[in-house]
Amino acid sequence: AYTILNNMTKNEIKKQLPELQKFLKIYNNFALIFITLVMSSYLLALWLWLEQHMMLSIIFASSGLFLFYLIHNRLIQMTCYYLKQDPHYERMIQFIEKNSINKSTKDFITQLDKAIKVIQRNN
Repeated sequence: AYTILNNMTKNEIKKQLPELQKFLKIYNNFALIFITLVMSSYLLALWLWLEQHMMLSIIFASSGLFLFYLIHNRLIQMTCYYLKQDPHYERMIQFIEKNSINKSTKDFITQLDKAIKVIQRNN
């Protein structure tokens, strides 16, 4: 089997395909909620700035930026934490944690998504 991500092989992904698909679905839901919160804070800051409430505008813009930096690299961990409630996902979580080390969140999710699509297409 050829290597797709670091130590992740095609066979490893095939064995856990439904779990990995659920992981990506939940990850994308968390990302959507996160993006909505950040963009809402920026839009609120813009509206407050246009209404001449400069201090409140700065507070909301800063909180949006803080939220972005605080959470955007932690979405994988948040998703794994959510899935840890079900022991069925324990092996998949270990798999994700092992293969996401030394990769940015964006790179890992992109590669995992591509690998899953390739495997689905070839089956």
